[in-house]
Amino acid sequence: KLGPSLSIKNRASKTATGIRDKSTIKRLNMYKTNGPKRNRDGKVVAPAEYQKPAASGERARIEPNRKWFGNTRTLTQGALQKFQAEMGKIKRNPYQVVMKSSKIPVGLLKESSKTANVHILKTESFANTFGPKKVRKRAKIGTETLADMVCKIAEVTTKHEEKRKKYRLRLCVDTTA
Repeated sequence: KLGPSLSIKNRASKTATGIRDKSTIKRLNMYKTNGPKRNRDGKVVAPAEYQKPAASGERARIEPNRKWFGNTRTLTQGALQKFQAEMGKIKRNPYQVVMKSSKIPVGLLKESSKTANVHILKTESFANTFGPKKVRKRAKIGTETLADMVCKIAEVTTKHEEKRKKYRLRLCVDTTA
């Protein structure tokens, strides 16, 4: 059941303040609808509001609206090239800053010839990378055995601890001075 503010019948007069008009009430009722009504089998018994099929012989017509086409922008090739040249000059100069951004998409500013794809297959062939004769690079550990590696890690950690102690002492001296 609809409340008094959502009923079209209960409108007292057109001049009264605070009374919703017919289109507002329809829109608000549309928000409340949860889709079509279905029976136990899941078949649609009653369609949802604004989903009713058009009657046979009736021509469906959408009202045209100018604001639908207001955001489209066109640009001539000459203007685009001029803009690309000016933006290129500004990008190269670190002392110039663009304050007012243009509404031209940034994707149009990049030239495809300057940002060409890197051809990896020209430097490393697919067979050398993934084939039966593949060449794998090994990690450079710098030690022969696991024991040597443990000793090297111990040396590095002791050096690091000494540096930290010196830094802490320096900080303590600076704060007391």
